Amino acid sequence: MSVVNTQQLEFAVSPFGEVYLPSINRQQFEARESSKVFNDKYNDLLNDGYLNIVVGTDSGLLANYVLENADLQNSRFIFVELDSVLQTLNIEIPQECQSELRIIQHEELAALLQEECNSIYILKNKLRLYESQGAKKSYCDAYQSLKTVSNNIADKAVFDVSVNLNQKNFVHKQLINLCDNLHPVSQLKGRFTKQNCIVVGGGPSLDTHLDWLRENQASLYTIAVSRAAHQLQQAGVQVDFVVSVDPQGVSFTVSKEMLELPASTIFINADHAVPSLVGQWRGAQFYTGSRVPWESDNNIETAGPTVSNAAIWTAGNLGFKNIFLLGVDMCWSPQGVSHASGSLEGKMGPDISKIGVWVDTNSGHKAETTAQLAEAMKSLQQQTELLKDTQVINLSEFAAQISGISYQSPAEISLTPEVDKQAVLADIRGSFQHRADKEQLIQLKTQISSVNKKYGQVEKLAEKALSYAQQLPATEDKLNLLEQELTTKYPAQMKFMKFYGYADFSRFLSTRNADHWDQTEITTMYQDYYQAMKNVAKSIQASLGDAIKHIEVRVEEQRTKPDATLLLKDWIRFNQPRRLDMVTAANPDWLDGFTEEQQQLLAELKQIEESSKQETLRHKFTNEKLTSWGLEMVPQKIHALVETENRVGLTQLINALDTYQTSEESKVLSARAKSHLHQLEGDFQSAFDVLAELPDSWRGELENKQMVLMALNTGQLNAAEQGLRTLTPLSDEYLPQLAQVLKIKKDYPASLETWLEYLNKHPSDSSSWCRLGEMLLQLEQYQDALTVYQQALQADPDNRLAEQYVTELSRALAQQ
Repeated sequence: MSVVNTQQLEFAVSPFGEVYLPSINRQQFEARESSKVFNDKYNDLLNDGYLNIVVGTDSGLLANYVLENADLQNSRFIFVELDSVLQTLNIEIPQECQSELRIIQHEELAALLQEECNSIYILKNKLRLYESQGAKKSYCDAYQSLKTVSNNIADKAVFDVSVNLNQKNFVHKQLINLCDNLHPVSQLKGRFTKQNCIVVGGGPSLDTHLDWLRENQASLYTIAVSRAAHQLQQAGVQVDFVVSVDPQGVSFTVSKEMLELPASTIFINADHAVPSLVGQWRGAQFYTGSRVPWESDNNIETAGPTVSNAAIWTAGNLGFKNIFLLGVDMCWSPQGVSHASGSLEGKMGPDISKIGVWVDTNSGHKAETTAQLAEAMKSLQQQTELLKDTQVINLSEFAAQISGISYQSPAEISLTPEVDKQAVLADIRGSFQHRADKEQLIQLKTQISSVNKKYGQVEKLAEKALSYAQQLPATEDKLNLLEQELTTKYPAQMKFMKFYGYADFSRFLSTRNADHWDQTEITTMYQDYYQAMKNVAKSIQASLGDAIKHIEVRVEEQRTKPDATLLLKDWIRFNQPRRLDMVTAANPDWLDGFTEEQQQLLAELKQIEESSKQETLRHKFTNEKLTSWGLEMVPQKIHALVETENRVGLTQLINALDTYQTSEESKVLSARAKSHLHQLEGDFQSAFDVLAELPDSWRGELENKQMVLMALNTGQLNAAEQGLRTLTPLSDEYLPQLAQVLKIKKDYPASLETWLEYLNKHPSDSSSWCRLGEMLLQLEQYQDALTVYQQALQADPDNRLAEQYVTELSRALAQQ
């Protein structure tokens, strides 16, 4: 990580008597007191009940502001600061606050977030990240790295803790899919022994070898992830199997074209895949995982974290001997694009909204990927190690290297047609019914209703326990007996509730330090626990109730004259408009008898179908349609790439900014990236020129600072002087550089004046006194030089250079 020159870390005093570091905060606290600045900029920072990670301390002022104003019994603050700044600051944290407010180096952050007292906040979705004003502006560019590292550590901590927080969504989708998940995919085991297949993902290499796949498709079973299936179909490739895993609505958004695949394609979906895909599939269908969430089917499990992981794991467990991979890159293309050209992301070009991880590819070059895909690579390596009788071969030289997966160029692969491939697929389609019959559905409804009844009983007991908890300690014995009844009569339900309601149960945990707990708070925790139990039991019943209603709809669909109101409302709720065609195909005259209300519902259903066709990816925070990548992370990305001398990454970033962006900000960022790239290549003149071509008003401190550096590297002293004169009003740290440039130009009076201006403000900068003394020696002004070296020695009595010159000059002048 970048470091700050400690000589720059000199304090200044504002008109309000506040001490700060101009090298970090410039003039931010000259016009207004820091507390007033912070009141405006951080109006929610002091809210109770949060764990706040703050990058930077604003010369210690922001940390003091929190110490003086925050309720530290209910909140925690972790300030992550640069090492060199920590060595300079002297912030005294009272003993009683040291657990709730920490000021640390970034190396300590990961371990600190794993501590239970902090992870509770993450469980409760109470973690917030802030940037100090100094970090936000990053006048000291080391903050760019600090922000990146801190954000990555926090993101990973949230990911690690939140893995178990989405169970409700997964279980709810699994229950809705009950009536459509008829056949475990394990029933296909043994049908593909010693056969070859190709798993096709949506990565950028999909564009590279589509012709080869089309020519060889008769020799391979083609297994496509859902978002890539449509592109394969358009390219003339028959999709034999299509795979979907994700329960989120975005999965339907990016994969909805798979519903246009022919009836010959077989769908393999995770038990919890999004119902808008599962419930609208018309052909043969198999599921991974388990049909109900509380018991196992001895089925092939749903592997993760990506759909490609799931497809490869399923193919290996089905017995395929060779699994070829195409579009399973786990990284971005040499051009920096994250997805194949047929996807929206591919059309948007390189993803500049993230700072990724760089990995080795099969070609021996580096490529960028996300932290999530890096984790997927680890999982895929572990999965392939378990597939003992299967060889996994990636066809792309630009895919990430993964141990256990070999690379082979398609030109080197010789395949013979699978003569019985179509017969095998036809047999599968003919051997497994495509929808549950009425008796199966009625039996399923009875099973789920029985389970639902037990959770109703648990809810009643939890409500009774809650009333006892409100009367503690008088009812402690009754509460203990009731707890025993819950654990002995309903052990399976209690176990599943802890899994399903992990987030709810975590909320009863207190974020307050245990040392501050009193009997009232302990009683409240008991109440929160049983309230959580009641809420979870109620939520499970709601999910089971939805499943029962959905089963009833499937039963109703099979009637000669089904209840249109019941069906239409269910299809609208779960975004399954295509089921209308399935029902009307069996009942051609069904629509004729619709009431006015049913006609309105029908119009709403058709509108949903039409809207879903137009739906596209959206920005994570604004919910606006995603048409270009955001620029928020680009300054940090440039800094990270320069620090690692990553020319490939800079080239990709420049191409993205020039090709897919049009704003003034993007042009400035592109010029900044180009300048650094030229610098890395040793072309300092071009590094200067590309910034000089920008209008003066567009250039900020970072651009002018880079121009000065490049001007000095190319001997353009006038340009360097001009640039430094632009910078000196922003910070005194540029005055010594200006003085040195003026000295090199032999403008000694101006250099002396600049040195004195700086040293009058910063008399404790011993090394700068010495540099002034050096110039005076060159001018043979020995008496003045002695005075200057004496000032240097006074500023730092341990300055051996100043001590030497004071001794030598004193002796020489005494002999004159």
